Amino acid sequence: MKRISLLLLMLISCLQMSMAQALKPVQIAFYPVVHDPHELLKSISDKLLPYQKHITTRPLVKYFGRFNDEIYGNQNAAEADSTAAFKKRFGTLPDTDGYVAAAAAEAADNGEDVAFHMNSYVQVNPQDEKIVMRLLNLAREKQLYDTSRYIFGFGINELMDDWLILCALDKQSPYAIPTASFTAVRKDEISDGSVTGTLRLTRQDAKRLVKLYNNPQKDDVYMAIDNKLQWPIDKKNVPVNRRVSFFQEIKNVAEGQLFMKRMQASVVKEPTYSPLLPSQYTVGDTLTYRIKVDCEMKWITGTHTFKLVPLVVNNDLCRLECIVEGLDVKLPDWQTGAYDKELNKLEAKTLQQMLKQHFIIEANNLTGETNVEVKDQKMFDQWYKNLKRWCQEDWKRNRKFSRVTDETMRTTEGENILYHLDNFIKDGSFIQYMPELTAMIGLEMHFDEGETTGREYFDLLGDYGTYNISKDKQGFVVSLKGDPEVKDGDFVDESDPAIQDMKTRIDSYEYRFDTKGKLLQIKGDVRRNLYYKNFVIDRVM
Repeated sequence: MKRISLLLLMLISCLQMSMAQALKPVQIAFYPVVHDPHELLKSISDKLLPYQKHITTRPLVKYFGRFNDEIYGNQNAAEADSTAAFKKRFGTLPDTDGYVAAAAAEAADNGEDVAFHMNSYVQVNPQDEKIVMRLLNLAREKQLYDTSRYIFGFGINELMDDWLILCALDKQSPYAIPTASFTAVRKDEISDGSVTGTLRLTRQDAKRLVKLYNNPQKDDVYMAIDNKLQWPIDKKNVPVNRRVSFFQEIKNVAEGQLFMKRMQASVVKEPTYSPLLPSQYTVGDTLTYRIKVDCEMKWITGTHTFKLVPLVVNNDLCRLECIVEGLDVKLPDWQTGAYDKELNKLEAKTLQQMLKQHFIIEANNLTGETNVEVKDQKMFDQWYKNLKRWCQEDWKRNRKFSRVTDETMRTTEGENILYHLDNFIKDGSFIQYMPELTAMIGLEMHFDEGETTGREYFDLLGDYGTYNISKDKQGFVVSLKGDPEVKDGDFVDESDPAIQDMKTRIDSYEYRFDTKGKLLQIKGDVRRNLYYKNFVIDRVM
């Protein structure tokens, strides 16, 4: 009996191993949307006409940019009535040629780039979704477009919930990730219609995804599962933990469970990571630097020191306490009136309070981004609340800044001062005066061993830029050079002298490390900011 039980257990184990081996791995890919798919879709529509009669005689392009009567409770409305309702809501007519008039109107209302939304998406009435996909599937079967390059599918419409958006993904983009690996997967929910969950990308693929998301055209990025468009990727979905949400349509729960087994079978081990140099930071150390700043605004100029105390250090991020010493915050010398003097005085007082409490810098080695906050935010918030209350009482008592400056909103000068002071804090405006808060990124951990040159997005530059890595007698030199503020090909007034000036504004940085990864010096030349500044940071000990 024991022998039979043992044989059964061995048989079950072998069957489970065979099933696991037989499970087809899930292919996860990330692609940018085609920046302007309209010519492509027009070509497909024309080529489909001889083949599509068993589906519809209506050309594919006639399904784009159409109005949905049902949304407005007007199911029997004539096309003229629909158009009138469309114009009433969006202030423009629906685009019969397939361009996204509705999305453009919505984008304009939100102060967004209208040209981008006009070009990147095609609106489709939800009731036409199935027939549009049947036509596109037929086009794929008949090879009426380059099927090795393009994937079509419906994405999420953040501009108009009541319209679908048809996306074309470019598999041959230089930023495309045709195969992405992940080290863990978690199921959130399985229902009759879908499976949702998260996966954790390998470090290398998370880094590639950040580069893809920040592609120069800023095209949206979608996840494709088994070569089918599924889910938009937001940069916020790739934080330090490298987790990305996924969504997969299924017919039933059993199919969802099989899909999750395939996902589990696709998990890989994290590859060995070899950075350019060992991290310059070690928990428990205290590093001292001297910085000399020459700033056009003269808020913070001259020389002072700062200390960095590493709190968390790993391959993906460094969390540092920054203690600034000997910094003299000067009021700018260009104030022209009492309003400006009061605002600048309060900004200086606020920055001095931040310096007392120290800063926390979180540098993401994957993305090159930095996040800066006051060490004890709760304490600072209480101090700032008290400051605003004191200002309001002082202005009221001395009858200052009570003049109404906006008749519509009935706001006073004092309220405007506090509004701008809020922005000084919330928008991080204070950071631009202190290079030590943004320049101390872990480039030695951002780049891989053996990298020499290339282009990618750097948060420090606020744009794409070129990096070069070379060796000298002391160790390594990493140079970053940003793109100009206005580039050739931008839609600008070339005759404007200010535009010509902006074409010459380039930020550049130079980092010097010794062979052990210790940061020796940083030189910065910042020209794209409102106020120019140069700085040099030297390590003291």
